[in-house]
Amino acid sequence: MNALKSSLLGLTAAAVLGVSAMAVAETKPAPQQRPQLTEQQKAQIADRRFDRRYGDLNLSKAQQSKIKAIEEQYRPQAPAPVSDAERQTWAANAEKLRQARLSVIQGKTFNEAAAQQLFTQEQAVRAEMQQKHQQQRAQGELNQLRKEHAIFQVLNKKQQQQYLEQAKQPRPMMRNNGPKGKPHHRGPGPRRMDAPQAAPAK
Repeated sequence: MNALKSSLLGLTAAAVLGVSAMAVAETKPAPQQRPQLTEQQKAQIADRRFDRRYGDLNLSKAQQSKIKAIEEQYRPQAPAPVSDAERQTWAANAEKLRQARLSVIQGKTFNEAAAQQLFTQEQAVRAEMQQKHQQQRAQGELNQLRKEHAIFQVLNKKQQQQYLEQAKQPRPMMRNNGPKGKPHHRGPGPRRMDAPQAAPAK
């Protein structure tokens, strides 16, 4: 029984802190934006990125224009800003869970039913958050697949074969000098889901 109490209280604390942190994060002002790039700088960065992805395919000018238009069409959109009503709801839910947890902790005897109910509520909140993130990710992956299909149709037979051959070649999904270790997709071809590699021995 003591183990169950400790487990429930530990999970309760983690969940409440997680929801509270999200509520606080949503209410924080947006961080200061980086200095805006000039149009020329943006164009140079876009050209370098395009060359890394498609430079080996010897695209014609017409093909380059079509693929750039496709890239622009499927450019990821920034997520919709969180409304004041949503922020207030998150904050209210976090406060309710915190108060419920404190009520369980302060009871002279451990209220098993209240603890189980609190645990169920926290699981529901966590599941809602995960579902929202999964839906956003699934939509992004679907758009990525649409983009790759559209680009493939622009290529001639020889380029399509080269595209597919390069897609089979293993290549790192991460670059060491990338910002915060973000995935970096180099070269043409669909994204490759390589198995994770073992960490090198130290």
